[in-house]
Amino acid sequence: MINKLLETFVNSGWDMVSGIAGDAEVDWQLVRPGEDYPRLVWQIPIEGDLAGLWGVDGADMMVLVEGWLTTDGRPGDLDANGQIDLADYARLCENWLRQ
Repeated sequence: MINKLLETFVNSGWDMVSGIAGDAEVDWQLVRPGEDYPRLVWQIPIEGDLAGLWGVDGADMMVLVEGWLTTDGRPGDLDANGQIDLADYARLCENWLRQ
């Protein structure tokens, strides 16, 4: 099984960035290190895909619930207001089962 960490791909010569890429010079991004495989930078993740499994479903709901009302930068702050709250839940619901 492949180690899904950024270092694994960088050490193998992949042109990578961590997180969502804004750099047009980079080909690959690793949205969820340790949980997801690299994606091309043009493959924009679906809003609400917190688990990084390329869709919005129960796994993403669990990520949101685990971070509920936190302000420590966990995945789930979809509206970037600094807290995981009902506004983020609403955005997740808007994209539910979208793939």
